[in-house]
Amino acid sequence: MLKFVLNGLAIVFALVCIWQISSLKTKKENEQNLIVKILQERDELVAQKEAFNKEHAARYSRERVKNQKLDIILVRLHQLV
Repeated sequence: MLKFVLNGLAIVFALVCIWQISSLKTKKENEQNLIVKILQERDELVAQKEAFNKEHAARYSRERVKNQKLDIILVRLHQLV
């Protein structure tokens, strides 16, 4: 009788271990998928930031050129006066 009880407990313990391992494996896969998703979002945000920085640099450069031209015009006007 003791053999059956111990065998039953061993089987229950083995099933609980299998369930626990399966649960951990599923959790690991879900977390890996989440990490991949976060990394993809990060890459998209980095690309957006770089595009914004390029656009900002171009606008800043145009504004600087425009200001330089206006400064030249102001200097010439002051020379005329």
